[in-house]
Amino acid sequence: MMTGNVLNGLLAGALVAFEQREEEEVLRLLLDAWRESRSVRIATLVQKLSDRLTVGLPPCERLSTAFSGEQPRPTGVPRILNWLLSVANEGNAETLERQLRSARRWPEDPRLIPVLRTIARWPVARDAEVIAALRDLLLQLRDPRTADDLQALLQAMGSWTTYEEALARLQERKDAPPAHSLDVALDSEARDACEALERALALREEAEARQLPLRDMLLARVYAHPDDDSARLVLADHLLEQGDPLGEFIMLQCSAQPDEARIRELLAQHGAAWQAPLGPLVRPDSTRFERGFPAAVRGFLEWKRPAPGPAWGTVREINGELIRGPSAAGWFAHPHLHAVTYLRRMQSSVVPALGAYPLSVRRLELSCWSRIEETLFLRLSTLPHLTWVELTEAHSRDVALCASSPLASRLERFTARRENAWSLEATPSEAVTVSVTLLSEEGVDELAQAIRAAVGFGTRGLRLVSRPRLEGSNRRLLEEAAAAYAHIEWV
Repeated sequence: MMTGNVLNGLLAGALVAFEQREEEEVLRLLLDAWRESRSVRIATLVQKLSDRLTVGLPPCERLSTAFSGEQPRPTGVPRILNWLLSVANEGNAETLERQLRSARRWPEDPRLIPVLRTIARWPVARDAEVIAALRDLLLQLRDPRTADDLQALLQAMGSWTTYEEALARLQERKDAPPAHSLDVALDSEARDACEALERALALREEAEARQLPLRDMLLARVYAHPDDDSARLVLADHLLEQGDPLGEFIMLQCSAQPDEARIRELLAQHGAAWQAPLGPLVRPDSTRFERGFPAAVRGFLEWKRPAPGPAWGTVREINGELIRGPSAAGWFAHPHLHAVTYLRRMQSSVVPALGAYPLSVRRLELSCWSRIEETLFLRLSTLPHLTWVELTEAHSRDVALCASSPLASRLERFTARRENAWSLEATPSEAVTVSVTLLSEEGVDELAQAIRAAVGFGTRGLRLVSRPRLEGSNRRLLEEAAAAYAHIEWV
């Protein structure tokens, strides 16, 4: 009787959560309900809702730690299991056996069953340790559908133990998980709740299918005109009518006084799904949202150059650290990247080719880990909107190359820095055209050369900040380098 009361309470809660569009909470409650009952009907509902919530989501980051024993989020399990299938497909028995053992520390989950069944049919399952791990995990799941699979695994191990006997032996072990009821029959209240959930899910999917053309049209307008807030608000109104939380999110981020706590809550619940249209290689949690849509992509899992889809139309900033190769510059010229104005941490091997395309980039950060081409800034001067260049791990030679190029007269800001040594900022239109900071005495010679090179940005004024106290020859070296400037300010 207690099990029935608990089960019915979970199913009733799932139905309420579904009506409130808290679908990840529905999935969590259904999983708990399955653990109480091992019902095939509830397992089917779990799978349907799981597929709905995880479609298009990127793979899990740091998959090597995905089986650390920590309980994954309900929406994270399918992505981890897809990785587990890839390990099994590669035939890595040792890794597979270790991850199967780790998965035993998870709460039981019916979505494991089809994956384990698939693995059991593959050549890797001929390994004795893998067979034992599959056996123990299937036993722990205590799902009557797996009885035949378990019997086959037991026979493959040379054992004629029955499923019931193996289950009993598992419960005798010191590390055995708590025993659960096996295949509890659903009473009329539970059957009615399952039927209501099945009907509600079908109706929602039908309604979404009917609204899809209008939704796609409104999304296309946002992607094509990312600066038009009215397009976003029209879409938000439509989504709110459908009960879609993205509508609330857009409204909140477009508000003059947004509720930051609610924004964080919505991102925690739905951020992965809202990032998914950018594609599977964008690193989870690396996207910054503005006015309801991705505005900055700051990390990739790897770089395979998939063509950017329409959802990239609202992105203004990209971290290009992993975007390499001879055709990488052409990727940035894709029409769907029309709103991108800031490229961060670009590789010196890619940047020269950017000038061949009429990009909308206004700000460019270049990592100078290798020697840059002498013609780089000349080639970048063909970018019609570029007004801000940043160099990291720069050399004085790099400052000279930019300051003497046609690009220098057009820049509103130029910055160069070398970690723990010096930094330089040029703002040609201001009274102080160049500001420099010495971070350590080891950078004095290099900074002096950079100060001389920066005269190409203007000589009206120089501001010089020295973190170490300078005396003698080091101070004279900077004073001599600064002589070309009309006004010098020491700070």
